Formats: sequence, C-alpha cells, structure tokens
Amino acid sequence: MKDQDSARSNIRIALDSYCRRWPCKSQKYWNLGLECAMYYDAGVAAVYICTLETRIIKVHLSLV
Repeated sequence: MKDQDSARSNIRIALDSYCRRWPCKSQKYWNLGLECAMYYDAGVAAVYICTLETRIIKVHLSLV
C-alpha cells in the first residue's frame, strides 16, 4: 500500500508541474481558472483538471 501511495504522490508532483506549463485549451475550463495536464494512466491518455487549490480531478479526454 505504501508503494501505491508513493506512486500516487509522484504522479501528483509530476502533474502539478505539467499543470503550470500547459493551460487548458478548453475555454470552458479556462474561464473557471482551471488548468489541465495530460498524463498516461495505465497506458491510456487521460486529462487531469487541476484546480487552483492544486487538487487534481481526472476527467475524460473528450472534455478538453
């Protein structure tokens, strides 16, 4: 379980750096002050919306 938490923490750190670099293309999210990042989750491209509080919310790729 500890390894899983560590991996999750590393993903969060990686996504946090991506979020700062890649603003969302979607006007819908941009207007809300959210940013997004692409991350390969289990080999599948997934988009994570990062809120201003740096919480990461996973959303479907089609939303962007």
